[in-house]
Amino acid sequence: MKFGRWILLGWALLTPLCALRLNVLQAGETDPPLDMVIAPKPVSAFLAGLRDPDIAKVAAAIEGLTLNGSPEAARKLWEFYDQADAARRKLALVALGRFKIKGQEEKLFQAALTEVFVALRRTACDALVKVSGRDAATALFIKALADPKKLLPAGRLRAVQNLAHLGGKDAGPTLAALTKDADPDVALAACDGLAVLKDVSLAPALIDVLKAKNAEVAPTAAEALEQLSGQKLHMDIVKWGAWFDEWKEKQAAGPPVKPGTDEYLPDYRDPFVPPALETPLDFVIVFDTTGSMGKHWFEMDTSLKAVFDEMSKKVYGLRLGSIRYRASDPRTTLTYLILPKPLTRNLEKAKEDIMDATFGGGSGGLHLGLQHAVTAFNWRANSRKVVLVLGDTTPEDTGLEKCLSFMHEAWEQDHILFQTLYIRTLHGEEHRQTYKLLATAGGGRFYEFDRAWKRLVDYSVEKPDPKTAETALETLEKWLTPLPPAPTPQVQPAPQPAPPPQPKK
Repeated sequence: MKFGRWILLGWALLTPLCALRLNVLQAGETDPPLDMVIAPKPVSAFLAGLRDPDIAKVAAAIEGLTLNGSPEAARKLWEFYDQADAARRKLALVALGRFKIKGQEEKLFQAALTEVFVALRRTACDALVKVSGRDAATALFIKALADPKKLLPAGRLRAVQNLAHLGGKDAGPTLAALTKDADPDVALAACDGLAVLKDVSLAPALIDVLKAKNAEVAPTAAEALEQLSGQKLHMDIVKWGAWFDEWKEKQAAGPPVKPGTDEYLPDYRDPFVPPALETPLDFVIVFDTTGSMGKHWFEMDTSLKAVFDEMSKKVYGLRLGSIRYRASDPRTTLTYLILPKPLTRNLEKAKEDIMDATFGGGSGGLHLGLQHAVTAFNWRANSRKVVLVLGDTTPEDTGLEKCLSFMHEAWEQDHILFQTLYIRTLHGEEHRQTYKLLATAGGGRFYEFDRAWKRLVDYSVEKPDPKTAETALETLEKWLTPLPPAPTPQVQPAPQPAPPPQPKK
């Protein structure tokens, strides 16, 4: 009798565990760890790990909260997200998508609109899909775009980019309609989005944009058509119309097209994989316009202008922008702290704004210019993004630490590449190291204007030589390319002691 009771007791204990294991496996999840099957650890066990400076330990704590799976764990993750840096926010967003707890949709939707970096906005969209489904997530952005008062201009641009990333129900027709939007940044993003969706049936919307001949948007529509078709017909409306008619005839003659799967994968290309001159480029110069720079700016006018001229002639899909900066204190500057000129296809006007700058006022506001470039410019989602930082001084107070932090985040998250160009003035040689540090943080090269030889010199190479002239095209290609990582030093094996001499026989 006692033996039978032990069997019944064991069966009663094992049955719930087996049922839980079976439910997890049937849900398509991988085999869970034993501690998850028996009982998840309490939320309090992971809070210290969230504060650890080691990001690997932070990731382990976030994984523990995810396995806990409770609403309290989700709440703690949101609190952590609100205070974390970009890399940790990304980990939190991925985890919050795995929770699949209803009620998070609005927070994830807002994160997808307010995050500074495209990579994090896409991560928030992916989490939203896991919580609510792709079509429901897409519908939130379509609804917001339908109300002119719902979103600020930056929010509308981001919502359009998110639609291309999501690709859910009605994303294509919505983007096609937005190619005619009054805001050129929104219309431009809609054209780019149609290329990402790869729905050739929507090409007439892009051809209509070509007919409108908007100087900012029409070239983007042509580039989107080239991505959809593989053809290089540029701005020729007649040829694009003939191409689409031929495509329709082939579709009508061929077998019926099978409906797509629910798993949509947007075609985002790494912008640094294709050749530098063949990738759409957004290029911004952030430069010091204080009094100390005036004389030296015009000394290097010829060298800098030659690079911009090569850029205008050789680079595909180019937009130029600029930000002038002075001091961070209004009392020590003249008419502005920063003076931004947005990204534009009007290259001659952009170059004129850059080369015909006026100089005066106090210095030290480099961090203000850089922060505006990263957070406020309307970068295209799929473009190669480059910022050239040009100056002679170090940011004031904690400005340098701020610069290094958000430049590193911008390079790590969105591949915004930073190149630096240092000009030695009366401020002194001690500022030279600042521009080395900035280039390293932003993945780029450190250049200096050599006043004796009147040349731009790459000091990122192993043996820089100011006497050797670098062509403007060579400089341009370097500025469009990340600095390769330094090779890992090879550890030489320790010398082995010589064997002892053998005694003579």
